[in-house]
Amino acid sequence: MKKLTHIQAYPLQWPVGWARTKIPRRSPYKLPLERALQELTTELRLFRAKDFVVSSNVEPRLAGLPRGAAAATDPGVAVYWEDLHGRPRVMACDAWDSVRGNVRAVAVTINALRQIERSGASQLLERAFTGFAALPADAGASSWREVLQLSDNGAPNGGRTRTLTKAEVDAAYKRRALEVHPDRGGSAEDLIKVNRARAEAYAELQSNP
Repeated sequence: MKKLTHIQAYPLQWPVGWARTKIPRRSPYKLPLERALQELTTELRLFRAKDFVVSSNVEPRLAGLPRGAAAATDPGVAVYWEDLHGRPRVMACDAWDSVRGNVRAVAVTINALRQIERSGASQLLERAFTGFAALPADAGASSWREVLQLSDNGAPNGGRTRTLTKAEVDAAYKRRALEVHPDRGGSAEDLIKVNRARAEAYAELQSNP
């Protein structure tokens, strides 16, 4: 059974426990985002990664290609996959000021890990992956309605039952994201929960048109 079914490509699901870069540096990588994603995909396949998901705040097109990269407010990228033994892995980067830069940085890092693997130093590779085993916390702790503080009538905290709209979810997301943002006294973990809640809300709304 897949362990990564709760991971969304959009919006960004930053792994719990991974520190965020306060001031990202200007990216030295010049590859366009589409090319950077292609090279990352190649590296993951050569690394025999299974069921990988590249998560970012770049909204995908219907055809699977990214759009709105220049408008992404958070340049961070998190890549989730399962190794040959079915163990979940994650690698995230927000050191650079662009999504394409962080995608490229992850690809370069995976290439370096493949070189360790090719050297036959399997013990070193396992140690290198010690920090890459963490995944986002279980989404089952709270429903997305609880996290976004929405009732089924679209109003905060209670009310009669009614199917919510995407606009109501977006409004609640913006309100909660401001409330829990680290720059306003919140925490990165709470912001991740709010991002995940919006993704779960979108998925439910799409399955119940």
